[in-house]
Amino acid sequence: MNPVTAVLVAVISYLAGSIPFSYLFVRWAKGIDLRKFGDGNVGATNASKAAGKAVGTAAFLFDVIKGVFPVFFASVVFKLPDTLCVIAGICSIAGHNWPVFLGFKGGKGLSTTMGVLGALVPIEAALFLAPLFILYFILKRWVFSMMLIGPLLPVICWLMKRSPSLIWGTAAIIALIFVHAAENAKSAWRDARNS
Repeated sequence: MNPVTAVLVAVISYLAGSIPFSYLFVRWAKGIDLRKFGDGNVGATNASKAAGKAVGTAAFLFDVIKGVFPVFFASVVFKLPDTLCVIAGICSIAGHNWPVFLGFKGGKGLSTTMGVLGALVPIEAALFLAPLFILYFILKRWVFSMMLIGPLLPVICWLMKRSPSLIWGTAAIIALIFVHAAENAKSAWRDARNS
């Protein structure tokens, strides 16, 4: 793997993921700073609450797209190896979760994660989404549902005989959800103690 190519893929994907569509759309539509509204999360759910379902849906779709495009360009357009496609996906999600343009405080990363997984392992992602939606229907919590079902995805990739890069890559992507959820829980606990 060419290290220069790897760095370029990582940086471009991170910057693409850092574009805060929810924040921008709500700012344009309502003049509201999403970081100071609701739970302060810069994601599609909080955007819907701040500016309505149309803005929230647009934010969700663009957040999905910014997960799809880095992986699509790496895999389909430039035909890079699986390892670099995984790097593109992980860096795009990291950009959404910790965007350089908003002081490294972003969204939960679920919509961008869906976009990345859909581009990276489309068949496996489709198989994985069915139980995810069923669990969400029961629990009504996306992050918790993803944390419970997420570990199944690398197993599905293994059963489908995907490359080791994709198996470990999907495991790393799911791990990012746990890392970000833990950060959010710590932040909420700290805020509760200080209030």
